[in-house]
Order: sequence, then structure tokens, then C-alpha cells
Amino acid sequence: MSIKEIRRKLGVLKRIAKKPIADRKKSAAKRRRSQYATYYKKYKVKSNVILYESYVGRSMICNPYAIFKAFLDDPSFSKYLHIWSIETNEELDRLEKLYDHMPNVKFVIRHTNEYLKYLACSKYLINNNTLPFYFTKKADQIYVNTWHSITVKTLGYDMKDGKVAVANTIRNFLSADYLISACKFTTKIYRESFKLDGIFGGKIIEEGHPRNDLSIHSDKDDIIEKLSSLGVDIDPTKKVILYAPTWKGTDFTKPEYDIKEYIHFMGYIGERINLDEYQILVKPHQAVYKHIAKDGDRGNLIPSSIDTNELLSIVDILISDYSSIYFDFMVTDNPVLFYIPDLKEYEGYRGIYFRPEELPGPATENIDDIADWINKIDEVKSEYNDIYQKTKSWACEYDDGNVSKKIIDIVFKGNEKDYNILSNFADGRKKILIHRGSSKTNGVTISMMNLLNNIDYDKYDVTVYLATPTTIDGMENIDKMSDNARAMCRVSTFNSTLFEDFCNGIYRKVGLRNFITKLIFPKKLYEREYRRCFGQVDFDYVIDFSGYSSFFSALLLQAENAKKIIWQHSDMGSELITRAAVHGSNINASITLFPHYDKIVSATEEVMKANIKNFATKGTKDKFTYSTNLIDLTRIQRCLKGSEKSIVHIDGRRYISNRIKKVGDAISIEMPVPIDSSKINFVTMGRMSPEKNHMNLIDGFAKIHEDNPDCRLYIIGDGPLRRKIEDNIASMGLSDVVHLTGN
Repeated sequence: MSIKEIRRKLGVLKRIAKKPIADRKKSAAKRRRSQYATYYKKYKVKSNVILYESYVGRSMICNPYAIFKAFLDDPSFSKYLHIWSIETNEELDRLEKLYDHMPNVKFVIRHTNEYLKYLACSKYLINNNTLPFYFTKKADQIYVNTWHSITVKTLGYDMKDGKVAVANTIRNFLSADYLISACKFTTKIYRESFKLDGIFGGKIIEEGHPRNDLSIHSDKDDIIEKLSSLGVDIDPTKKVILYAPTWKGTDFTKPEYDIKEYIHFMGYIGERINLDEYQILVKPHQAVYKHIAKDGDRGNLIPSSIDTNELLSIVDILISDYSSIYFDFMVTDNPVLFYIPDLKEYEGYRGIYFRPEELPGPATENIDDIADWINKIDEVKSEYNDIYQKTKSWACEYDDGNVSKKIIDIVFKGNEKDYNILSNFADGRKKILIHRGSSKTNGVTISMMNLLNNIDYDKYDVTVYLATPTTIDGMENIDKMSDNARAMCRVSTFNSTLFEDFCNGIYRKVGLRNFITKLIFPKKLYEREYRRCFGQVDFDYVIDFSGYSSFFSALLLQAENAKKIIWQHSDMGSELITRAAVHGSNINASITLFPHYDKIVSATEEVMKANIKNFATKGTKDKFTYSTNLIDLTRIQRCLKGSEKSIVHIDGRRYISNRIKKVGDAISIEMPVPIDSSKINFVTMGRMSPEKNHMNLIDGFAKIHEDNPDCRLYIIGDGPLRRKIEDNIASMGLSDVVHLTGN
């Protein structure tokens, strides 16, 4: 693995670790989840309430806004209460003044109690991105995810580290009743790049982008007036050149930007074109505006509260890069120029679907070209007309200015006839959900990965449910997972009322051991959590491959129609003794769920016999079976040949790199000491966890070493007790003779 790749992975881990502000304040987040659970149980769904949200509450913009506006022309508009989720008090105040004459239009601040109430009781949820981590769709709610682009940038599992980054998006999609698709290409992205084929239980409406209605029908004078009212310097007598680059970087919440680049671009182009004819405006991406507006003059910047498609209705020339904005702009038939100064760098950390030569306009990394093309724009437009029209024919195939009305007709009036609606994404394969939990390197993870490499994917659609990785080796293991399987990382945690929390604490401590504990078991909590995690997917098999977590063992039991299997990787009786301090109550509670599983699978026949002896009852003894762990023979062969990346050659010796650390801006690779063949060498291999009992091993070795100073001990492996073992070795003065090699 290259240093650049290591840095990229460290950046991803850093991004994962940065939770939203609300989640960083754990007590506030817990209160919010508790309040949402309370409202969820208290309020019934109200058939006439619609909750809209665009870009996590940025404003009334994009596809939800277009659908909302279509209601204004519909006689049924007055029958509905329209709730808009808004991010800031400033924007809420502006919108309340704008719509104060419409009593059935209301605005709420995202994450407030009022927002939580409407999230729990609104019949219709219309969103262009992702709803919050705690969102759980009720059975009688209708969730319409409109998404927000025909993408140029890679999405879903196509992204680098997509198996992790896609987590909340895939969770939202699996809860959606409808996904809005702009065109066949977007439908393909949903089905293949997000791997919805095989498990998606909703419908895809492939009828165009509602928001493009706004580009077609907006009144130019109204849009100019709106821009002026928000402080944008705009001259209605001049043509508009709009520079609209996408966001850059790997963290959406902290995009890379430089106000000087925007100022330089406007100034440089302005000196080389006729400013009596043109004016230049800049439309920063939604993720960028709130950062850049603090640093620069807002006069030329388009606020993020302005709907992009309304804005495009007044634009004469668009300059962009990898932003999907150019697809929407094509409904105007006006020319697009592409300024791409950092193509290779961008491809390195994100990736794109369309090469520069496939774009419907000239592309360059030289800013001088942009000015030259503006000065001869009619020639440029003529030269690129063929590829422009060809791209428009598939990207804007359905954009006739009435897409929003079609969505209302389908979703709110139930008229699906004569529309292009795709449903039934089952492909004949059985659907398997495997819960693993941690992806850290250990025997269970390796066992799972080897299993995934041997499944017949022509017969089975496989989803692997994992904890979000917090270490490089965890990231790498997810990267190495078979691409045939669908990785789903866990997003946040469960919602519960205070009483449910109390009951869950009792269950997780003692399990379902008697009538009382069964009576207070918070089943509704687990049913909600299952829907929060897996939406409307109806799995055929669910497998708790972890086997140690009472929470997830109970969670998987909520898959009503699935055959349920739980794995036992060791003698659970011994585990209860050796791991009591760490996993004792978890294992104890998990064991009480055995009667509710269809099969209890041990890793070997001997382990199965031990588990039968310790835990079988009259009702469960026939459920015990075993399945021997599989071996990845090709990986072993690569290691033996020295071709595995983890093997490093230094001065003629072969070392296995066992740890990668970031120290400041430097990357260090730890190497174990090579074995000295002149000594008496003991080698042991095992995970550094309580049941392996390395402390006893080291105590025993210390006694041997007193009489045999030439003895050396090499411990291969890693795990949660490594630091404790290192401290123990140091305290006994054995650091020079006991070596930890890692994995």
C-alpha cells in the first residue's frame, strides 16, 4: 500500500470520526433520539401533512421545492399542511415573511422537537438527500427520495471507500417508497452503483427531474428581483455568465475552498471579455457557500437559498467542472464551458463517470481558453451542437416542464398508468443478511471474508452488516471484502424512550430467562431499530455471525419472514468464564435467545459438542450443527511466494509489516524483529483477548528464561489487550526477549 493510499485511508477514518455537531454532544443526541421515539409512539400518521427537506434543510430548493410549487397550481393544495425543514433561524425568518399569507405552509428548524414531531406524524416525506440518522419510516408513511443530480462524480459503491461512505444513503434508499430518476443513467446508478437490485422494495419513477420544471417556467424578471433582494449585484440589461464549480475534498462538511480562486477567476475572465455585454456571477456548491460567504464579498456570490434551477433560467453561458449542474442547464439550449484545472487530483480521491471528451462543450485546464471561448461563443456552440444534443436527448429525455405534476399524480393521486415506473427488483436469488459487527482483523473477520469468497452469488444476494470501522485494518478488511456482497455499515444507534432504555438494560444484563424478563423485553424498540437499519428489505435468511452481542442477536430476530441462524465461534461455556469481565452479560443474554433461532452453528464439531453439553435444552438440541471455517488458499500461496503486499524486504530479510501509524504528517511502518536462529525460539499465534491468556504464557516464559537466557518468545497476533500485554512485558524486564509481531 502506497504512502498516498495510507494518507487517503487515514483521511477517511478522520472523516468518519467527525460526527455531526448534534451527535458529538452525546447527551443532546440521546435526548433527541429519546424524544423522537416518544413522538414515534405517541403520534399517529396524519394523512394531509407533507414534510419537505432539501440538502439537510438549507432552504426551499431543488426537487422538493419544485414539487411544492406544483401544488400551488393544484386545487388540492389547500387540503395539505406543508412543513419545510430549515437549517438556520435566519433562513426560517426570511421564509416565514415570504409565506405569511399561506397559513398551511409552515417552517421548522431541523432537529428541534417540532421537527421530530412532524418527522414522526407526516404522511408524506419528500427529501432530496438523506434524512437524519435517527429517522425510521413508519409502515403507513410514504417516503419520496428525489435525489439531487444526474451524477458526473462516482456514487455509491463505485466511490473509493464507497462501502463505508454509502452507509446513510443506502439506509435512506432502502426505506424509500419512491426514488425519483431523471433518466435511464440515473436509474442504472440506483440499481447498480447503489446495489439496489435484489433488495429494493420500493419503486423508481423514471420521469425526469421535477426541478427542471423551474428552469423552463421561471419568470426572468422575478428571479432577478429575488437575487437583488438577497444582495446579489445583477444588471438586468446584461447577459449572465455563471461559474458553478462543484465541491472538492473528501469531507462534505468541510469542503476544500479558496475565496482567492473565485476572485481570481472573476477578475481574470472579466479583463478579457466585454463587460458591457456580460456580467459574471459565481454559484458555489451548497456545501461551500456558507464557508466562502464569510470570507468574501457576497455581491457576485449566489446565496445557497436561491434555487439553482430558477437561477439557470436567466443564465446565458454556464462554466462548470464536474458538477451535475450542466445536465439541468441543457434544457435551456444555452452553451456550457468546462474549466477543469485539477482533473487528475480529483480522479485520485473521487472518480468520474464522464471523460472530458464526452462533455457537451469544450473542456480545458487553462483559464485563457475560457475567455477565448466566451468571445466566440456562437462558433463554440455550433461546433459542439451534435454532442450537446446527443447528451440532452438522454439526460433530459423526460424534462417537458411538467415532471412535478407527474410526481403528484403518481404519489398523491395513485395514477401510475402511462408513466415509466419500475418496480419488483427481486432477481430470483435468496436474500441473505450477515451481521459481523467489527471488521478488525481477527479470526471471526477472516472466517467471514473467506466465507464470502465461497458463496454462490448466482443463487444468493448477500448483505453484510458491519460496524463503521475506526482503524486502518478495519477499513482494509472492508475494502478486501468480496465485491459480490453488499457491505452496509451501521449508522448511529437506536432510538428509545426512557422506559424502553431501562427495559433494554435489564434484558442485556440477564437475557430472556424468565416470565418477567420476557414480559419487559422492549420488542417495539427492536422492531423500530430493524426498520431504521434495513428499511423495507424482506430477507430470506439472517445470520448473526458475530454471536457475542445480545443487542444484535435480538435485532436480527425482528426479520419476520427470514430463517434465522446464529454462529458460535468457540466454546461459549469457556467464553463465559474467560471473557466475563468484557463480554459476560452479552454472551449470557445472547444464549437465552437460542430457542428463537432456527440453527445454532458452531465453528467445529468439537465446539458444537461442548456447546450442546453446556446449553442445549429439549427445544434447542436439534438446532445445533457445525460448519468448519473456510481457508483462503490463494492468500496463503501469495504469502509463501512473498507477493503479499504486507511482506517487505529489507537487507535481504523478509519482514511482515504489522502496524501503520500516522505521526504528525509522517507515516511510520513498524517491523517486528527478525528471528535469530542462534537462540531457542518459542512462537505462538493468537488474538490478544482474554480467553487466549497471554499473561499466563508470559509468566511461564519468564520462569524458563531465568534458567535459559538464550530463550526468546515471539507472539504473533493483535487485539484489545495488546497495550496491557506490552506493559506487562516491560514491567517484567522482558522487552528485549519477548517480541510482539502483530498480525
